[in-house]
Formats: sequence, C-alpha cells, structure tokens
Amino acid sequence: MASFPLDAATTLQGLRVYRSLFLAGIVVLVYDHLLTFSAEVLYIWTPVRKKRSSVLYLVVRYSALCGYMAMLSLVFGNFTPKKLSLANEILMLSEEVVVGCMLALRVFALYSFDKRVIATVIAAAIASIAVAVWSIVSGAQDTNTTYDTSVFGCQLSQGPIATFCVGLGGIVGPAWDILLVGFTLYHGSKYRKSLGMSHAGTLWLVLVRDGAIYFGLSSIANLANILMYYFGDLNTAGSVSHFTIALSVTMACRLMINLHAAATAPELELETSELGTLRFS
Repeated sequence: MASFPLDAATTLQGLRVYRSLFLAGIVVLVYDHLLTFSAEVLYIWTPVRKKRSSVLYLVVRYSALCGYMAMLSLVFGNFTPKKLSLANEILMLSEEVVVGCMLALRVFALYSFDKRVIATVIAAAIASIAVAVWSIVSGAQDTNTTYDTSVFGCQLSQGPIATFCVGLGGIVGPAWDILLVGFTLYHGSKYRKSLGMSHAGTLWLVLVRDGAIYFGLSSIANLANILMYYFGDLNTAGSVSHFTIALSVTMACRLMINLHAAATAPELELETSELGTLRFS
C-alpha cells in the first residue's frame, strides 16, 4: 500500500469513494428492510409469544439501522476527526458482535446446546474479539495516521501500521463465518441422512441455501475489504467496511426470517423434536 502523501484531488476522490460505499450500505439495509417488512410483521411481530430469536432479530435489524443513520451526520458533517474514527470503530465492532451472537445462538440451537459446541464457539469468539480489539488499539498507536481537514468533512488517512493491524482484524470476520457455516452444514448433513431424502428436503434446502448465500456474499465483501486495506491508498483503506457490515446484517436477518418461515411450515411439523433450530426460532 502506498504510504506517501496524497494530493488534494486524490484525497477528494478517496472521500467520494468512502462516502459512496457508506451510502451503498445504507441503501442495502433500508431496501432489504422494505422488501422483508411484511415477512417481519408476520413472523416476528405477529406471534403473541415472542421467541428469543425474535428479540435478537429486532436488536440486530434496528441497531444497525439506527447506527447507520446516526453515522450519516458524522460522515457528511464537519466533526472532530477522532470522534469520526471512534464512531466508525464502535459501530463496526458492535454490529459484528451482535451478528456473531445471533449466528452463534443458531449453532447452539442446532446442536441442542451441546456443551462441546458451546465451548468451541465461545473460545473462538473470545479469540476473535481479542484480535479485533488488539487491531483497533494497535492501529490507534500508529503515528503516521493523519486526519485531513482541508476538504469539507474529515478524511482519515491510515498509516502503514494502522492499515496492517486493522486489515488483520478484518480477517477475523471471514474466519468466524467459516467456523459457524461449517457447524451448520455439518449438522444439516447429519440431519438429512438421519431422516432420509423424503423428510429432509425443506429444512436442508433452507440451511444450505441461506447458509451458502450468506457465506458466499460475506466472503466476497470481506475479501474486498481486506484487499482495500492492503492494496488501496491511504484514503480508501477500509472504505468497504461499512458496506460489508451492512451486507452481513442484511443476510443474517434474511436467514432468521427464512428459518422462522420454515419453523411454521406445515411439512416441518414432523420430527420437530429432533430439530434444535425450530425450538430456538
């Protein structure tokens, strides 16, 4: 990644890219919410007895919307550079933790809260959070990080050390996704074999389809984000982060709604006692 100072034109271009990708993340969140709002009312709001996953869904969905709307004033306003940087880090880390918790609880339910699975996932979560916090703290100590206030708003130019640390922290997301998707697909495969092709179709398709789509899109977005940290210039490093988080929230909420729909499908009433995900959803 280039570490030399950038001229005003390049700085403005980087600022334009950053803001455009931030707005793209908001568009994805809002547009998908409009598309799925009727299903949300049907499966999340309508049931008299609220389920644990319903509460978690609402936390994930609306905390992301509120957080991104609050960030609008910071991204397009003329605020203190350090406040903008801190708000960015808090928003991204908090949303990653919330989405990760939702997916982890889904895995716990799939395995009927098996202690070995819980211990493995919690250990991975602690390690992931530790790496993420280390990357933020270490990156903040980079003396080459500058804040350009020569243009409207504020543009953060990360130094080489900060870029490396934050980029390394960005690898935690894909690693976490691989772990949870692996658990999900493994359980789905065992469930399919135990029931046979005649009874496992709908559930298997929901798990594999949504899990594969979530993992595929999140992996592509995370890869683009990591590449921007290591190969982008000082102003575009990390510019894909907000879009990546928005996409992860969107796909996680889609996964939750579809599993709620599968839980209420008449054909899934058979053998539900063996299915942890239905008890949790």
